[in-house]
Amino acid sequence: MKTFIASIILTALISTSLAQSTSFTTFREKFIGEEDVHHFSVNGFFTRMILRMATEDEFNKAVKEVKNIRLVTVPKAAFEKQKVTVDGFKHELRKDAFEELAHAKEHGKNITLYIQSTLKHDNRYMVLIDEPYVVTLVEFRGKVDPDVLLKNGPLSFNKPQ
Repeated sequence: MKTFIASIILTALISTSLAQSTSFTTFREKFIGEEDVHHFSVNGFFTRMILRMATEDEFNKAVKEVKNIRLVTVPKAAFEKQKVTVDGFKHELRKDAFEELAHAKEHGKNITLYIQSTLKHDNRYMVLIDEPYVVTLVEFRGKVDPDVLLKNGPLSFNKPQ
């Protein structure tokens, strides 16, 4: 799980991306201009190349055909200033047809993986990392094999319906 998060963050620090969900756009735009809010994105071949170099074999078996990755970090103080909550954003994710796929608690972090199934070849995934002082939201499109992820980390798993 640590490798998964580190890989996404590393990849997101590199370039820009095009595709985005309504939830991600809403989250990012809500906090644009706030102090210590950071947004990064990368897409295409470069995304896949970085993931292959930065991850373990098991992770590469689980994550296939990643098209793009977007990341935004927001301090909890910005949530208070905007008078919004992480739970409120989770509600928005559900309204945007995201389903909770997996959840892990590790070292004071609540990490939740969501999936938005599409009729197209790939799905959209959202990783919400809720820490004591910062919230990180990662979005990516592609295919993930949850069975492989389950074998390699302390996840609880919800099958999408």
